[in-house]
Amino acid sequence: MTDESGENFTTELTPEEREALFFHHLNPIVAQAAAVQREREELNRLRKLAKADGFKLALIDEAMRMNDIEDDSIIVDEMKEWMQIAAWMGLPVGQQIDLFSEPDRTPLTDAAFAAGRTAGLLARDPKPPHEESTEAGQAWMRGWHEGQRMMGEDLKSAMEKKNAEKSASSGAGDTAGEEGAAPDNGDQADQSPADHAEAAPIAEFDETSEPETEPA
Repeated sequence: MTDESGENFTTELTPEEREALFFHHLNPIVAQAAAVQREREELNRLRKLAKADGFKLALIDEAMRMNDIEDDSIIVDEMKEWMQIAAWMGLPVGQQIDLFSEPDRTPLTDAAFAAGRTAGLLARDPKPPHEESTEAGQAWMRGWHEGQRMMGEDLKSAMEKKNAEKSASSGAGDTAGEEGAAPDNGDQADQSPADHAEAAPIAEFDETSEPETEPA
């Protein structure tokens, strides 16, 4: 081939150039794969902690899905369908199925407080969807601060109770002698609020940490 100046040149790579180019691509892929594996292991660890505290992983996954859906009406419509199916299956839902068919009469300030509280629990930025000077905006901010308070005070007390319960259980195992060894706390060791930090949304999970099959 010739370039614009008319000089001959070749685009064919030498064996050494091709080998160097191969490792140019391989090295970052290997590094990224290792990072993904570490994130996956951390995600599985956090899921096991949630399961150890009595939460069904299927419900955790459903909450994550709900969090990603911006249109609330999609979730409401799904709940209507689940309630209808439950009624068809003869489950005792009673008149509750009609609750989703009626218009929402929650006062705006109450709804704003509830939304702000959820935002605070999710550690979202304190940015209300209403003008902050309005009653709804102020209610949203009060809710946000309440969610933050819960993730500080209530989470701390919950962790203290859970850790005390696990310590007591471990102590009972230690006194069992040869009748039984102390339980291996493993991933269920003492937790702190830091263990509830957000994990990277890796799609593949350790099968041992995903036993639930029931619908949310």
